[in-house]
Amino acid sequence: MTKWTKIIEDLEQIVGAHRSGRRWAVATAKLMLGPTSRELEQRAEEARVVAEQMHNPGTKRTMINLALSYERLARHAALREASEAAEQNAPPEQGRNEAA
Repeated sequence: MTKWTKIIEDLEQIVGAHRSGRRWAVATAKLMLGPTSRELEQRAEEARVVAEQMHNPGTKRTMINLALSYERLARHAALREASEAAEQNAPPEQGRNEAA
């Protein structure tokens, strides 16, 4: 799959999501994919491993702070992923005129 094929598929999903009544913000978020919570957790672990190898206290502290930042980002990404999963499983919103 080429980069452009993936972009086109994402755009088609957005248009489909918009037509089905889902919130536009959730649909457009698919185009702005960031690292997953798992990827961020791995980066945090890598930063901790590097910190353990550092001899300079300032550099070591910087790497530990970087690991903590990645862990914080991973928690936010996990919340985002859970929210997106719940949104995908939710029934489409009904318009005001469609309510019985």
